[in-house]
Amino acid sequence: MMKSWQWSLPFNRQWADDSYLIKNSRRGVMFEVFLVGVGGFIGSIARYLVYLAIRAHLIHSFPLATLLVNTAGCLILGFVSGIERYNLFLQRPMLVLISVGLIGGFTTFSAFSFETIELIRTHQYGFAMLNIFCNLILGFGAILLGRWLVQVAT
Repeated sequence: MMKSWQWSLPFNRQWADDSYLIKNSRRGVMFEVFLVGVGGFIGSIARYLVYLAIRAHLIHSFPLATLLVNTAGCLILGFVSGIERYNLFLQRPMLVLISVGLIGGFTTFSAFSFETIELIRTHQYGFAMLNIFCNLILGFGAILLGRWLVQVAT
């Protein structure tokens, strides 16, 4: 017997594409909005915990916590996009939960931008340039690494 909530959750193989949004457009979209919110909640908390852990060990002003969360987020997003690219086991609801919600809440371009401007404002130009360089290179590299790991595993 099917439970009352099972019919509305698009977690079975037949709804691995967007078809459930067409069949149940209001319910499907609202469910995705819910997944983005849950993922964002978890990602934001995780980002703050990383910040607290890193801050406890830093003696300089370089924004290492933001660099680490942005790089880790890029790695996870690269891995997720690689899974999607090779049509492996990731269904659309999980893709939305992880890539839009979790990674969206975990990574932060606004913090990267703010911290870089603060480094420039306080005349720490070397750290500002290092921050820009590291975020871009490590971010791009992490995306490529995540995709490569999926390619190697398949």
